Amino acid sequence: MTCDCSGDVCRLEVVDTGIGIEEDQLGSIFQAFHQAKSPGASKEGFGLGLAIVRRLADLLRHEIGVESTPGKGSSFAVTLPVVQSSRDEATDEAREGAGDAAAGAGVVVLIEDDVNVANAWGLLLEAEGYQVATAASAPEANAILKHLDTVPALLISDFHLLDGSTGVEAVSGIREFYDANIPAFIVSGDTSKVVKEARPLDNCTLMSKPVNTARLLAAAHIATKTGTVPKD
Repeated sequence: MTCDCSGDVCRLEVVDTGIGIEEDQLGSIFQAFHQAKSPGASKEGFGLGLAIVRRLADLLRHEIGVESTPGKGSSFAVTLPVVQSSRDEATDEAREGAGDAAAGAGVVVLIEDDVNVANAWGLLLEAEGYQVATAASAPEANAILKHLDTVPALLISDFHLLDGSTGVEAVSGIREFYDANIPAFIVSGDTSKVVKEARPLDNCTLMSKPVNTARLLAAAHIATKTGTVPKD
């Protein structure tokens, strides 16, 4: 990694000597769950690392770029603004920023029995600043509530869960525990059964698999800020 500061900007660059990325893949590598299809590319991971980097860069309004040559390697660079500040002022500003972030962070209860999916969604939500509590079934979700210090801001549940329980049962149990109509997303590929059982739930929206991550994050932002799920 190299760092080059010039004027009021600083460029951080990471260079590797890997397999490189084909030119037609460069426009897609920052998309969630995308994995490069270059020969020899690893199939491990979720295809989320660069998506999270892009998301954080966009939130901070930092420019990020990539150059790559197949067979030789890739270069990723982030351009940051240089801010002149005394050490004490910088420390105070950092503390204030951390305090604001903590005050605005919400807890999301994520109920999903597929570990890979749960990890992927958890990474995306945490990159947005949410605290994520994960469970694999309705009973497990109820059990983790005792360890939370605040009422969850959002519930996200798969419909079909580990022990035969459903997302409807999980959401209903958590709402009953807190006596609050917490906004909820229920996700499934089994749309017919989900529509029949989940539609009666108030303040709840249905999402079909595979989930559009942009929609998920946008809807989560609205739901946690307003307490109401956005209309489809």
